Amino acid sequence: MFYDKATERIEKGFDKLSYNLLRYELKLKKNPSSFLNVGKLYAKDLFEKSVCKELLKFWYYEYKKIQKNSKCPPSLNFSTLTDLKNVLAAYAISTGELDIFRVIEKNIKKGLITPVNAHRCRKFIDEVQKIATIKTGGNSLLNELNTKMELKYKQCLKSI
Repeated sequence: MFYDKATERIEKGFDKLSYNLLRYELKLKKNPSSFLNVGKLYAKDLFEKSVCKELLKFWYYEYKKIQKNSKCPPSLNFSTLTDLKNVLAAYAISTGELDIFRVIEKNIKKGLITPVNAHRCRKFIDEVQKIATIKTGGNSLLNELNTKMELKYKQCLKSI
């Protein structure tokens, strides 16, 4: 879950902030021990370094899985057919209208695509997104968010 803490402050009657605050929270509703590859999990286990590290790794892994789309479409500059294919794919992905990763998972379950081809599709999507980011300079807010999340993850990992 993401929270816009600045808006929440205003709603509670506090002064408006001159900067943006965002909070990312992960809730494990079903059997957290299965996510952490541990036996039964008790409250006292949450103070164990190994459990904290596993929780942190899981938190960051889940963040990275979130499809983040820019409101700025990628550059429509192309000179070859391959460039055109990449630009069109990047444009389709950037609109956010279609959660392509979820569609891939559904097609695996339906037997329409093999796990190997699904992996190839995900790899292609990642490459197209990188190309779009390079051609457009990326979205500075998304880049900033990703950089800060990675930095916080690494800081927390070191501190445990």
